[in-house]
Amino acid sequence: MVDQQGSKPNPTKVEVVFGFPRHVLVTNVKTFLGFMGYYRGFICEYATIASPLFELTKKDTTLEL
Repeated sequence: MVDQQGSKPNPTKVEVVFGFPRHVLVTNVKTFLGFMGYYRGFICEYATIASPLFELTKKDTTLEL
């Protein structure tokens, strides 16, 4: 959303992010990261926060719950 104060994420879309289910498959983690990629401009230090999730997408990495 863009207004006189600048751009900001759509509040209803942000609610979807918070309601996203917990992922246990690598493909689901990749899907989530792709979805979140749109919002990286609104998240301070996104790369640092998302780094553990990107690590999970590497080949031969096991996901421990």
